[in-house]
Amino acid sequence: MIILNTPARKHTHTHTHTHTQTQTHTQVWDCRNGQLLRTQQGHKGMVTCLYYAAAVKLLFSGSIDNTVGIWTEKGINLQVLQLLIYFSI
Repeated sequence: MIILNTPARKHTHTHTHTHTQTQTHTQVWDCRNGQLLRTQQGHKGMVTCLYYAAAVKLLFSGSIDNTVGIWTEKGINLQVLQLLIYFSI
């Protein structure tokens, strides 16, 4: 799987490509033929980062709405977690 964000991460054991735009969703593409496989939705804010954990075959997506999405390799949304962020000065 190839996960594109800044910077790009490359996993060559599968032939899919996942990316996020300035949108609230991610898109998964087949790199062999350029076909869009699916669009994954679950965030209310812009998706800013992606990480594919090959050992457990899960995709994690982070958003500016302070949520982390957990997705199966087939695009099933397992959970969207709300993060609590505290800043102290």
